[in-house]
Amino acid sequence: MSLEGTTKPDQSILLEWFMFVKALRAKKGDRAFSDLQIYHLLLKTHSAQEVTTLLETAKTTPGLKKIATSVQKSLSGEWISKALRKTLTPWTFTIHFKS
Repeated sequence: MSLEGTTKPDQSILLEWFMFVKALRAKKGDRAFSDLQIYHLLLKTHSAQEVTTLLETAKTTPGLKKIATSVQKSLSGEWISKALRKTLTPWTFTIHFKS
């Protein structure tokens, strides 16, 4: 398990922090730490590439796959397209313009 640009103790601390967030979400719900809050907190101390690497590592760490995948999906916008596909069809979408 290696995260570019982080030391081994830093990696362990970050993965431990993810476990804490996971436990907090289990107790208080996903709003305790939203996916975007997690991402923005990590960006305060790490580059976007380091955060991406951390999420990939977390996905292979027992117990962290679900939360890491959720954060990645939120950042990719994948959830938006899935939600739209479920609710919209080409003939139900209407754009109204104000004149």
